[in-house]
Amino acid sequence: MNRWTIAAWILILAGVAVGVAMVITAVSMYDASYRSGAQASLAASQGESGASTTSGSLAPGSRLVIPSIDVDASIIAVGVDGSGAMGTPSNGWDVGWYDFSALPGQPGNSVMTGHVDYYDVGAAVFWRLRDLGSGDEVAIYQVTEVESYDAGTAPLDAIIGPTTDDVLTLITCDGSFNPSMREYDHRLVVRAELVS
Repeated sequence: MNRWTIAAWILILAGVAVGVAMVITAVSMYDASYRSGAQASLAASQGESGASTTSGSLAPGSRLVIPSIDVDASIIAVGVDGSGAMGTPSNGWDVGWYDFSALPGQPGNSVMTGHVDYYDVGAAVFWRLRDLGSGDEVAIYQVTEVESYDAGTAPLDAIIGPTTDDVLTLITCDGSFNPSMREYDHRLVVRAELVS
């Protein structure tokens, strides 16, 4: 290769690097903007104590109650880690609200997760989630569908993506447990609509 070819390749690679850096910066700015908007909405719905002040709200700091399966759990905020993996509560009893989804009790798709079992607990908060059926009450929502998806092919956009309706989406593990990978092969998804 002559020096002009080498120089051209250096310029091309530098341009690609700058382009990638610009995309990463734009995504980070969008994510930070989205999160700050969600946090502002959350703060507006809470009093000085941090507890929810909105009647019927399921905001972090309040509780998720599902009478038919004996769930009465604290709601905490969880997010997505640096590798893009969705977070989960650090114990078997809390329910996590994903901070990239709609604020609970507000328009859109509010997505929550909980463990089906936990290593030092056994049966955990969402152990009986599979027992829910259409029409069951989940706090201020009513169950409309219960589906189990293969973990590798679950339609994530349909499950956690935004909606025009006021819905609550609950997610937990399902199917068979693989001890070597330490994970279940399915995800149970419960969709519920806000009761008007």
